[in-house]
Amino acid sequence: MTRKKKATLITCILISVLGSVWLGWGLLHQSYPDTKNLDNAYQKVLSAKAGEKTILIFHKPGCARCEGAKKDVQKVIQDFKHKDKGLHFVVINVDQEKAKPFMNRFSVGQYPYFVVLNGQQEKGAFSAVQYAIIKKKLELNLQEETA
Repeated sequence: MTRKKKATLITCILISVLGSVWLGWGLLHQSYPDTKNLDNAYQKVLSAKAGEKTILIFHKPGCARCEGAKKDVQKVIQDFKHKDKGLHFVVINVDQEKAKPFMNRFSVGQYPYFVVLNGQQEKGAFSAVQYAIIKKKLELNLQEETA
């Protein structure tokens, strides 16, 4: 094999490896559908009226429980969005500076952490990592709102 072919082969291998690492890193660290404008979301929570339902989801990058629960949290969000078009989700990366108002207002004990709001009133809060448990606890808290 000529020098030029070896160099081309090595370059292709390096590009493939680096591309795979970059893609894997992106998939691993961008799985939570974080709310883009937390300032706006916080103002909406402060001005919400009774009957407006919001679920806050707090997560921490690097947290083993959060990493393990990503897919289940995503599935819960999709399932509940399809069931109730008026239900709002605010997904909060607690490492962001703009998460502080939420952290100051709600007592977050461990991650991932869910807070169910009816208007500005907290109807329930819990930490869970499995789809069935998250779904059941959200249903119970949301059901109490309509009862």
